[in-house]
Amino acid sequence: MSTHNEINGPVHGTALQVGSLHQHVEHPRGRTPAIAFYYPYIHVRDDTWLKYAAMYWPKITRLVPRGYETADSPTAREFVRAGVLARLPRVSALGGHYNDFFPAVLSRAAEFRARYGVARRGAWVFRAARRSRSISAGPGTDPKLTYLHYDKLDPEVIDQLIAKGLGKSHGNSWLGMHPDLAAVYMCLLADHLARHESLHPLTDEALPHDALLEQDANRIAEVLLGVPPRPRHQDATQSFVTAAVHTVVPDGLAGVPAEKILELRESFPKDFRRFREHVGDRFTELRADSTTRLHLDVALDDLVRAELADLEDRLRSVKLVPRRVRVWLKADPVRESPVGWLFRAGQALR
Repeated sequence: MSTHNEINGPVHGTALQVGSLHQHVEHPRGRTPAIAFYYPYIHVRDDTWLKYAAMYWPKITRLVPRGYETADSPTAREFVRAGVLARLPRVSALGGHYNDFFPAVLSRAAEFRARYGVARRGAWVFRAARRSRSISAGPGTDPKLTYLHYDKLDPEVIDQLIAKGLGKSHGNSWLGMHPDLAAVYMCLLADHLARHESLHPLTDEALPHDALLEQDANRIAEVLLGVPPRPRHQDATQSFVTAAVHTVVPDGLAGVPAEKILELRESFPKDFRRFREHVGDRFTELRADSTTRLHLDVALDDLVRAELADLEDRLRSVKLVPRRVRVWLKADPVRESPVGWLFRAGQALR
C-alpha cells in the first residue's frame, strides 16, 4: 500500500486502540468509553503517537505504581500538566480472567521455560525489531526483557515465576520476563480494568493478539506454546476483521508542539471525539452486513467523508495543514467486538 498519506516524522511501533472485549458484547450499542487507558507500559514511548491519541481522546490514563515518580518526555509532561495524560486511581483488586494466566503458565512451567525461560533470552527471536529498553524499571535492565512492577502481580506468582526460571527480579520492585508473556498478561489486565472502570484500552505496542482471541487461560497458554488450534463449531480463523478508513492529523505531526495539540482540543473539544465515536459505531454496525474488507472500506469512506472535511477545516482554522492518515479498524471475530485503530507511520500500513 502506498505510504504517501501517512504522518510525517518517525512513529516507532504501532498504535492500536483496543476496545473492551467484553463490554461491547454485553452492550453492543452502549456509549463508547470516553477515557482511554494506556498500556502495557507506564511511560508513553512515542511522542508523535501520544499527540495523535490526544487529538481523539479527552483523557488518557495509565497505571502508575504507588510512590513511583515518572520520567516522562517533555511532550508527555505537557499533556500531564494539561490533565490529558493522567494516573489511573488505584483500584481495588478484583477477581478476573487475568488472574488465571500465570497459574496456567506455571502449570506447564517446563514447556514454557524451554521457550520463554529468562536463562535462554540470548536465543530469543522476536517477530519484529524491538525498541530500546523501558526507562520505568531504572538503570541496569536487560533490553530483551519486559518489566512489570510488583504492584501489578500477585506476590506468590512473582516468587514462583522466579523459581521456575520464567522471571528475573530487578531491584526491589520489578520483574523481568519474555515480552510476549508480559504483553498477554497486560492485555488481560487492561481488559479487566476497562470493564470495571469503563475505560477504553489504548496501546502503541504490537501485541500477540492471536493468543488473546482465546477466552480460556489454559488455551491462551497453549497458543503461546504453539499448540495447534482445537476444532471449533464456528470457524473463527484466528484473525481479525479489518477495514481501512481515513483520519485527519496535522501535516508533520512529529514537529507540531504539544501546545498546538492542546489548542486544538480547547478550540474543538467535541469534533475529534465525535469522529472517533462515529467511526467506531458505524464499523460495528457495518460488519454484520459486509463480508469483505472491500465492502467495509467503501462503506466507511462514504460515511466519514463529511466528517473528514469538517476536521480538515478545524485544522486550517488554527493554521495547521491537514493530512489524511489511513488507518485500519480491527474487530475480533470471536467476541463480535471492535478492537480498534491500527497504523504505522513511515511504513506500509497493516
